[in-house]
Amino acid sequence: AAGQLSLLIIGSSGTGKSQMARALHELLPKLSQKEHEEIEAIHRQRELAFPPSERPPFQSPHHRCSTSGLIGTMNAKGQWSPGEWSLAHRGVLCFDELTEFSRDCIESFRGPLETGEWHLARARHSRTLRSASWVVATSNPCPCGQFHEGTGACSCSPGQVRHYQSRISGPIADRFSLHLETSNHTLSDLRPMDLRTARQWVGRCIVHLNGTERERWSAAAVEAVNDHVTHFNASARGCAQLKKIARTHAALRHTQSPESSPDQQTTNSSLAIEATDVAFATQMRIFDRPHWWQKPELT
Repeated sequence: AAGQLSLLIIGSSGTGKSQMARALHELLPKLSQKEHEEIEAIHRQRELAFPPSERPPFQSPHHRCSTSGLIGTMNAKGQWSPGEWSLAHRGVLCFDELTEFSRDCIESFRGPLETGEWHLARARHSRTLRSASWVVATSNPCPCGQFHEGTGACSCSPGQVRHYQSRISGPIADRFSLHLETSNHTLSDLRPMDLRTARQWVGRCIVHLNGTERERWSAAAVEAVNDHVTHFNASARGCAQLKKIARTHAALRHTQSPESSPDQQTTNSSLAIEATDVAFATQMRIFDRPHWWQKPELT
């Protein structure tokens, strides 16, 4: 929520993947007057009403949605009709059960996920569109949805698991910054954080990230990045995503103290990134690992 990095959640059925996406939406900062006017103008182009609220939009298209429904359409006169990507501007765009979307829809994510923009071209008109929507996608790990619970619960063969996972191509998975796995485990030992405290923490981190003028990477952090890239043969895009996660984690670590005030946190315009930040980031890039789903504890 602090870095608004695109997130792909893969896990067993019933582990709260969809609820997590909605919970993340609650952590986003309130809309300013200018931002609300931007979103309202986009909705008017689809003849939709956007409520006078300070909360950012939350869009969750059905998996039967077409590519045009996602990225928008343009008629012969050059009039643009916004799609789900645009309607979720400055909010959350949730793709629940991503693997159930058509291949064309999933592959249309390439431009919007990487640069936040895409190009619509027709015979006489063309238009470049942009959206600052935060993409959160969820998916089951296999057709039965119980792969992460072990062979005693999952009835799928290894071939079925590979085929199911291949619906999300490598280039698309690489464009998601964060990869998160969920499974059914006891969570009674967790200490809950109230929503107000979480929002304040996210807000402090966003302010700190926006106020950062330079980054200081320790020698150990640089070495950890190079080790990850070398060991897993990560792409240049994957390396850039790894650095984004480490940068956001460093900002969260810097602003986690409840005693520190926002003024104290924004006076320092540099951000120190340590090996612990990179170590956390490598755990959130599971698709960099070949055959990541083949785990000894699940056999």
